[in-house]
Amino acid sequence: MTIAKLRTLAASSLLLLLLLIRKRASIRKRSYLVRRSLQHPRLSAWIRLYRAEDDGSFLATMGVDVQSFRTLLQNFRPVYDSFRRDRRGRSAHLTADDILGLTLHYINSTMKQKSLSEIFGIVPSACSDLLRKGRLALIICLRQMPSSEIVWPTERGKLEEYAQLIHRRQPGFRRLGYNPIGFVDGLNLAVSNDYKDSDIQNANWNGWLQQSVCSNLLVFSPTGEIIFCRLNGPGSWHDAMMAEPLYRCLEQLAETFCLIGDSAFPSTNALKDRILKPLKQGAVTDSNHVGVDSAAMMLTMHQLVLSVRQTAEWGNAALVGTCGRLQLPLHVESSRRLELLELCTRFYNFRVRHTGINQIRTVYVDGDESEFNF
Repeated sequence: MTIAKLRTLAASSLLLLLLLIRKRASIRKRSYLVRRSLQHPRLSAWIRLYRAEDDGSFLATMGVDVQSFRTLLQNFRPVYDSFRRDRRGRSAHLTADDILGLTLHYINSTMKQKSLSEIFGIVPSACSDLLRKGRLALIICLRQMPSSEIVWPTERGKLEEYAQLIHRRQPGFRRLGYNPIGFVDGLNLAVSNDYKDSDIQNANWNGWLQQSVCSNLLVFSPTGEIIFCRLNGPGSWHDAMMAEPLYRCLEQLAETFCLIGDSAFPSTNALKDRILKPLKQGAVTDSNHVGVDSAAMMLTMHQLVLSVRQTAEWGNAALVGTCGRLQLPLHVESSRRLELLELCTRFYNFRVRHTGINQIRTVYVDGDESEFNF
C-alpha cells in the first residue's frame, strides 16, 4: 500500500472519528424528563386533586364532577383491568382510577405529554403507553354505557318532547305548523400536514379554509345531546354531502318534524321543509311568482330560524371546549382520528347527561319561560 493511500485512509478514519464524536455530543445534549426529576406517582399532583374530591377541580381538569367520575370508573375499571390480567413484571404504581384521570386530562386539554408526566409522576415513555391503553379502555367502556349513546329519535313521544322544548323557546314554529326537533351544523377540525400520500392530502384540503381539515356533521337536540353525527369525512366535502345519511333519517319521520340548519343545506322539494334555514340575500325578490302572503311567510320563517340558529354553534363550541384535544391538529392517520372523534362525542353525551352542564340545555330546558324573547 502506497504512502498516498495510507494518508487517505488515515484522513478518512479521522473524519469518521470526528463525526462519531460530534454525534455523541449531540446525543448528550438531548433533554429528557427522567424518573429522579419527578414526584412518586402516589405523591403526585394528581393524587392531591383526586383525594380532595372537589367538584370544581374535577370539572376544570376532566370535564366531569366527582359523582360522574365514579360512575364512569365503575364501568372503566373492569375493562382496563382486563388489559393487565396477563401482564407480568413489576407491579404498576398507577391504578385504574389514575389511568382514567390521565385519559380524561388528555382529552380535555391541549397540554403536551411531558406536562401530563409531571402531573401524574410518570416518565414520558410510560405516559404514552398508558394513554394508549387508557383511550382504548375508555372508548370500549363508553360504547357499553347507555348514557353515552348517540341515538337518532324515532319514537313519537321523544320527537314531540324535543319539539315542545323548541316551541317553548320560539312558539312561532308551532303557529306555522313546524315541529323542529334539533339543530344541525358542520364542524371542520384541523388535520396535521404530515402526509405521505398526495391523494389523501388533496381529499382533506379545504379550499375555503385554506388548510387540511376533516369534515364532521352534528345534530344537537334541545336537551344539549348529540342525536346524530357523521365523523371524519374528507375536508373537501361540503356539509350537504356529509348530510346524505341524515336526509334518509328525516324521511322516515312524520312530515311536520324537521331540523334547523344554515344555508349550506339543499333546498330541493323533498328537503325544503325538512331542514329549515335562513334565506339568502335577495331570495324573496329574486323568486318568480311569489305572492305577498308567501313572501310574508318566508320572511317570518327567516326571522324565526335566525332567532334560534345560533344553537348549533353553541353545541359545536361545547364539544370543542369540553374536549380540548380537538383544538389541536388531528392525527394524519384516518383510523386514529376517528377513534378520538368517537371518544370525544360519546364522552360529550355522557357529560351532558350526568352533569347537566350545557348551554343548550340551560336555554331550552332549564330557562325561565318569562325570560324568553318572542
